Amino acid sequence: MHPRSLLARRNDRQTRGPATAPLLTAVGPTPSSERPGGRDHALDLLRAVSLARVVLWHVFAQTWLTWIAAIPVMFFVAGTLLERGHSSYQSFVARRARRLLLPFWFYGAIVAVFSLVYTVDTHQTSNRTFAHAFAWVVPVVDPVGAGWTGGWLSSHLWYLRAYLWIIVLSPLLIRAARRLWLAAAAVVAGVALLEAASSVGLVVLGHGTARILLGDALVYGFFATLGVWYRQGRLHASVRARTIAAVVTGGGALAIATTFGLPSGGVNASYPVELLIGVAWLCGLAAVEKPLRALADRPFIAHASTSLSSRSLTVYLWHPACIVLASFVVTGRGPVDAFVRLAGTIVLLLVAVALTGWVEALASAGSAPHPKRERRARGLGVATIVSTLVVGATIPLLHSGAVSAAPSVRASLVPGIPAPSARAALSDSAFKSSAPAASVVATVTSATTVAPVPITTNAPATVPTAIAVPTTFAPEVSAAPAIARLTPVAAVKTAKKSKAPKPPKAVVAPATSVVATTSAPTNNAAPITASTTAARVTPTTTMPAGPAALSATKLQAVFDGWRAQVQPAITSAMVGIRVGTQSWSSKSANPGVTSKYSPDQPFEAASITKTFTAALVLRDVVKGTISLDDPVPALTGEAAPVPAGLTVRRLLTHTSGLVDYAAAPGYNANIPLTALDAVTLSLKAPLMAGAGTNVSYANSNYLYLGLLVEQADGKSYPQLVSELIAAVGLKNTHLDETPRPGWIGFSSGGIISTADDLTLWGQSLLSTNKVLDAKGLALMTTVGDANLGLGTWPACPCSTDAQGVKRYTAIGHHTADGGMFYFPATGITVVAMFEPTGDDTHTRIVSLASALTAATK
Repeated sequence: MHPRSLLARRNDRQTRGPATAPLLTAVGPTPSSERPGGRDHALDLLRAVSLARVVLWHVFAQTWLTWIAAIPVMFFVAGTLLERGHSSYQSFVARRARRLLLPFWFYGAIVAVFSLVYTVDTHQTSNRTFAHAFAWVVPVVDPVGAGWTGGWLSSHLWYLRAYLWIIVLSPLLIRAARRLWLAAAAVVAGVALLEAASSVGLVVLGHGTARILLGDALVYGFFATLGVWYRQGRLHASVRARTIAAVVTGGGALAIATTFGLPSGGVNASYPVELLIGVAWLCGLAAVEKPLRALADRPFIAHASTSLSSRSLTVYLWHPACIVLASFVVTGRGPVDAFVRLAGTIVLLLVAVALTGWVEALASAGSAPHPKRERRARGLGVATIVSTLVVGATIPLLHSGAVSAAPSVRASLVPGIPAPSARAALSDSAFKSSAPAASVVATVTSATTVAPVPITTNAPATVPTAIAVPTTFAPEVSAAPAIARLTPVAAVKTAKKSKAPKPPKAVVAPATSVVATTSAPTNNAAPITASTTAARVTPTTTMPAGPAALSATKLQAVFDGWRAQVQPAITSAMVGIRVGTQSWSSKSANPGVTSKYSPDQPFEAASITKTFTAALVLRDVVKGTISLDDPVPALTGEAAPVPAGLTVRRLLTHTSGLVDYAAAPGYNANIPLTALDAVTLSLKAPLMAGAGTNVSYANSNYLYLGLLVEQADGKSYPQLVSELIAAVGLKNTHLDETPRPGWIGFSSGGIISTADDLTLWGQSLLSTNKVLDAKGLALMTTVGDANLGLGTWPACPCSTDAQGVKRYTAIGHHTADGGMFYFPATGITVVAMFEPTGDDTHTRIVSLASALTAATK
């Protein structure tokens, strides 16, 4: 039937339908000309409460909140408006789309400005395509933001994409409402098919964009259909029947969740549970419809819910950014801090509504005259100027990290969602001098010792003037990536420095910048031979002599003092050190702070795993079974073509140009991945600009290497890692092979270990020939053209000597929270983890190592 005929028949039915009319669509208030029965305050209230629940979920990230069906209720309310169009389908779509798109475009323009400035400032390259850009104009698929935002500025926009499709499909939904039982059966069958396809790993329907689009259309389209059905006056069931339906469907949701479990995103990430729990809530609300309407019609509640609903889209669009900014002000992790963070978010939302709410008002003003339109028009120019000034004033925050999303509170805000890490190649300027930076206060007294560094808060900052110019940001996947639904990938994990009051910086007393090995190889350099490097390899089996015994009391006092005076922003830290045969580990935390890391408990070593993988690769390079600079072979079972010019050296130094699998088209955060699945996603995506030279950190590089050593050695990666663990004598280290939705640890981040074990691993790998011979160790610790070792990262102060050899203070690998580094001049190996996370991991570790080294004397 023609859409116009459907709408005409619907208008005829309005006289037979309920007198009340719903408040608004997903994008704003319905004009009075469309509300013959006046505002429906009950639907106003439902929408306002649902929106509040969405904000609470993103602030607290408590999975139990997802059992409150906010999104189904929001689509139900939106569906009630599908019965309220005018004479034609075209005008209906145009009107609703205008209300949706104008605020969305304004929001997208501001996000684009931030992203552009940040990209230029950090010299990043972008792998965004025309399809990505088009989604920010017409969100037929989910708009994707820049990686540095961690998803906080874009992942919640899936709701706008879903609502746009509801608008477009409105004639079909109106027809489906007339045959609700048939529609319900079709939806159940469709969801069952999607779940079956996912369980067997079926392409298209089993995972990827197509599954998400189809699943959202089925589930949320059904809730919109229920709204149409309700608006048509077809709800005739008794209160008893409504209550029974609520209990049955709610029980079904609990049974599925108990039997099969829920993904990391909770109910939001499971279509069957979302469908059932949404129906349960709607039936339960229908059972209490009369008292609900009586409550909603009370003057104060009616006014409050109407006011919130009239700016519902503004609140929805801007609330993640407000959460991020509030998280930089409130960095604590306790329950009180969470509620203070919520209060800060509410205040910032009020500011956002005051500054940008006029766009939503403008988007809905074209349908009917507004009594204050002239005054609004006069104020429009002023509001535009104020908004522009606020945006312009906020851009410099990119340099201090306030816009980069609060990694400092990521565990308390959105547990299980990875943060971008500030791991990128050091810039050439970090190695520009022929000697360590003159600003470094503490000087070296000998080749093997450093001067004691007093813990003081009034000393000048001694951080190198140019340590790291990020080229790209990538998730430190120590837990499952964000789900497609919204948490919001969510997540506050995107960093530079906090906007909180700046703590005094540490006085860094670096070890002598050490010659790592031979002059840096180019990408086309021939492999270094043992005969040409043996005489020049600095890290050898001979280490500086350690103390006879480490004083735990003295070290703890220095550790506590360093955290309290030098790095007061750190609320909790764990450290392990090893000097010679002596080791010590401990933690330091503010009172009442629950630490994520403990020295006596295994934790996810995350990207320190890459040093295990690099060791296996370089061992094969030395044996001749793997070539550093020849094109890499295709992986067994890999259908995607290998890009031309892809080499093992480029994989080791993240210069391959491969996008991280979590950023590749077709990625689905709701299903477990194998390493081959993840690599396939990256190989199918276009290479990033600057492939072969630019460093773009991607876990897919090391997943490829893990599969490659399996192929070269004829053993599984877990078996190869177990052999390394046994050879070094690690007692509490293993590879976690537990499948998780949306990510794969494997050879990029699967190691579980302790502080003591990791210091032993770092010492064995980087200061002895216990893991690698002289040639392999030289390859790993030589800083090349990419300003990286092969599987390692230097920590500065750094320099370049007269022979062109790049020198550094420490060498190792870092994670989002800390890292493992070996200091050749002092023989100390340090493993440290900090909370909250900061982008100055290198500086923190160098500073802490200096303080602790002085305490070992």
